Amino acid sequence: MTQKNGHLSFPYDVDNDNHYALGTTEPDLLQCRVVVNLDGYETKATVYDEKGVQKGSINGRLRQPNDKVIVSGLPLDLAVINENGDNANRVSFNYGASANINVMRFFSWQSGQTGSSQQINDDGRYCNIQVEGSQSTIECYFPCVAGASPASAPAPTPTPTPTPAPAYAPGTCAFHLTETQSCLRDDSKNLFAIVHLVDAAKNVIGDTPVDADKPLGAPINAADPYSFTSKLPNPIVIVGEHENDYIQFTYGALMWK
Repeated sequence: MTQKNGHLSFPYDVDNDNHYALGTTEPDLLQCRVVVNLDGYETKATVYDEKGVQKGSINGRLRQPNDKVIVSGLPLDLAVINENGDNANRVSFNYGASANINVMRFFSWQSGQTGSSQQINDDGRYCNIQVEGSQSTIECYFPCVAGASPASAPAPTPTPTPTPAPAYAPGTCAFHLTETQSCLRDDSKNLFAIVHLVDAAKNVIGDTPVDADKPLGAPINAADPYSFTSKLPNPIVIVGEHENDYIQFTYGALMWK
């Protein structure tokens, strides 16, 4: 690379000019270009990298104030924004401000903005503007970073959801059942049960509620079986039988009496 003692060509000569960066961890700061073709509201914006290679183009309409088109293809996106000004101040540009990255890579300007350099125009404007009737072409050079698109700030690592403690100690559970036959003559309605369930660690994980309205517990009749719920994942379905005097139990796919 030819050293030029700090001098930069215009347009920037990436192969021969000195390279600069805005920080020790930043990539090289180079020079990209945008060309905007306006025909009334119709807009076409095209961006070029530091070597003049076209990297992206988009068509859109800039009708209302602050309408914008977003051009992708460079390391950061470039927004072209309608300012509803005269031909010189028709649009503004915003390079990279929407990205979640180092603020030093952002650059915003207006098409009619001027600076100290007179390499583009005699009046020092950043952009070269040509107007013919309703059509205008705006060509601007602007600073851009080198290399592939920079990664956005890493998303915060989600806090893992703690695994809830098991509702019961796994192993063999046990229950005690008290069956009562009431004095009702209707055998289809006179069997009741109170269940007390413990897990493998003898912790109580289920009890039949008993109160003044249900002093005998829950009915366990064939037409009205008892679905006993607890901290176990499934209920225990309990049915009392008068014939042969037994109780039928069902838990999931298990059945016994």
